[in-house]
Formats: sequence, C-alpha cells, structure tokens
Amino acid sequence: MTNFPAKLILLCSLCLLTSRPDSLSAAEKQIDYPKQIAPLFRKYCEGCHSVDDPEGKFAIDSYQGLLKGGKHGPAVLPGDSGSSRLIRMVKGEAKPVMPPEDSGEKLTDAEIALLVEWVNQGAKGPSGKEPARMELTVPDIAPAKSVQKPVTSLAWSPETNQIAVARFEEVKLLSPDLKTVNQTWKGLPGKVNSVRFSPDGKWLITSSGTTGLFGQAAIWDVESGKKLHEFVGHKDVLYAAAISPDRKWLATGSYDQNIILWDIASGKQVRSLTGHNGAIFDLAFSPDSTTLASASADATAKVWQVSTGKRLDTLSQPLKEQYSVTFSPDGNFILDAGADNRIRKWRFISRTSAKINPLIYARFAHENPVTQIAYSPDGKLLASISDDQSLKIWDAN
Repeated sequence: MTNFPAKLILLCSLCLLTSRPDSLSAAEKQIDYPKQIAPLFRKYCEGCHSVDDPEGKFAIDSYQGLLKGGKHGPAVLPGDSGSSRLIRMVKGEAKPVMPPEDSGEKLTDAEIALLVEWVNQGAKGPSGKEPARMELTVPDIAPAKSVQKPVTSLAWSPETNQIAVARFEEVKLLSPDLKTVNQTWKGLPGKVNSVRFSPDGKWLITSSGTTGLFGQAAIWDVESGKKLHEFVGHKDVLYAAAISPDRKWLATGSYDQNIILWDIASGKQVRSLTGHNGAIFDLAFSPDSTTLASASADATAKVWQVSTGKRLDTLSQPLKEQYSVTFSPDGNFILDAGADNRIRKWRFISRTSAKINPLIYARFAHENPVTQIAYSPDGKLLASISDDQSLKIWDAN
C-alpha cells in the first residue's frame, strides 16, 4: 500500500505538471506596452494630451504621464479595468468620451478589449528606459514590383547651377540637364517635403520626418555631401525649413502646428513660435533676417519678429489653407498663396512692432490651389505653380 505522504507528493507533482502549460500560455499572452498599447494612445489621444499641450492636465505621450493622470486623478488603476477612468471614457461610460465624439474617430471593439486586458494584467509599461520617441509599427509587406519614387520637392541654385530633387527617403543633386548626379543623400526619414538652398548655394536644407512621430531638418554641405547639422524637435513631420540670409537662424514648420527657431552654429533650439491652428506649410525670412513669415492650414499667414518671437501681424484675409509665403527681394512686400486659388500681396510695415500690414491686392491666379510662388532674384517677375498643372509668370509690379 502506498503511504499517504507519497500520494500527496504524487498529487502535487501532477498539479504542477498540468498547471505549467497554462502559466506559459499566460506569459505568452502578456500585452506589450510599446508595441501594442502606446501606438493606440499615439493614434487617438496625443493630439490633445501631450506634454506640450496637456488638455485636462493629462499628458499621455509617456508611460509616466499616463500613470500620473490628470485633474480628475489617476486614469488607470492597474489590475482593475472596471474602475479605471480611461477605460470608462473610451467605452463611453464616463465624460468626456475619448476620443471626443466630434473628432470622427473611435476605438474599435478589438482595440478597447486590448486596453481592458492590458489594465487587468497590471498595466505594465516598457521594460527599461522609455524611448524618447516612439517607433512606428508597420506590417512587413514586400513591394509588388519596383517603382520609381515620385518627386516630392525641387530646388535650383543659380549660384552653383545645380538642381536638388527630393523623393521618399532620398535627395539627389543633379546637373541642369538632369544627366549627371553630383551628390546623393539616402536614408532620410520618410517623405522629404522640402529642399532649399542657402542664399549662397553652399548648403542644402531638407525637411522630412515620419507622420505622427517626429520631424527632422538637416543641413548638407553641397560640395562635400557631408551632413553639417541635424535638427529634431517636432512631434510630427516637417513641411518647411528656411534658413535666414545671414545664415544664423533656421526656422522649421511642422504638421504639429508649431514653428521652431534654431541657432545654426550651436544646433540648439532658441524658441518656439506658437499661434497657428493648423499645419505650417511654408516659411520665409525677410532679406535682412529680422522677420519670419509663415503660411498655414489655418487659412492665415503670420509675421514674426525673429529676435523675440513676438507675433507682429496675422494676415487673415485668405479664405482657405495657405501653402506658400515669400518676401519681395527688396523686403517691402509679403506675398502668399494657397487653396483659395489666389495670390495676395501686402505692404510690409510691421518691421519692429506690431502693426496691420495693408493688403494691396488679391489676384485670382489659377483654377486650382496655388502650391508655390517665387520671385526672380531681381524682383521683377513672380512665378506661380498650381494643382491645375500650370506654371505662370507674372509681372511682379
């Protein structure tokens, strides 16, 4: 007869063996915060709840900010999804509903279930130090065939007689006949939305980034091909970067609605210019480098004092998004153009203090949105290009 202790040992051993697969299964199902949860917050929440713009004093762009909560206290109670305010808001059981009902966005049932399970598992965060910026998680899909990348931006330097051609993740420097490649820069992040030469043609400035993650500007030496400076500070892709004529300042504009002014020599951020309520599509310095103009999706252009960051004027006459802005070569006028198919011209008088710059004219220019305008170096001609697939040359006077 087998004695009782032996039976007990056998029973315990069987329990351990039968419970082990379940334990492994639970470990395998542990939800990964950086890969599964953080992307949901970035997709639905960070537009209103980032450390730069914490609506309700609630910043959700970091794990620590998420645990801290906002003015109503902790948003997440690890292990208790039913009492967690965040879960109740995304389910519509508590006000305010997240995302807001008028945002046009809503978490799917599967996404809500994932959040619930993550909280019930203890709302565990990233192991180790949280990355400064989230990496984009995308499926690994092989391209069906080799295709030519579309051109995203062009720039010509009369000083060096070269053309910069931007495509997705790369820029090439070509001869005027487009037959000789003088430089190639690869590995830029995402779509290169803008390329510009410095006034003397010695530098090339690129604007790129990854949508919803970060923006990057870089300055390249045209002759050697070396990267001289890199500027990262925006929370979304860049649409514009402009260098001041004195080569002291770099201004960058992003989909995150902010403008950042950088000191080129040190590579440091000097100040952030806020006030636009839409993406920044274009930037331009005045010829004397003291003033910056910006064109935005909020249907305005704004005029800024570089030395202080003070807004000198808001040019609010446009009716739709503004895509391009420039100063006349003599510095006496500001022009912009955009989705309302018009070119507008203001007399520039707000040079040192806030003043209303008088509108001189608003000219219907194209049948479709005007995407770019540019002066000839002597200021006598103005070129405009449009989504109607036309290029027009105007008498600037």
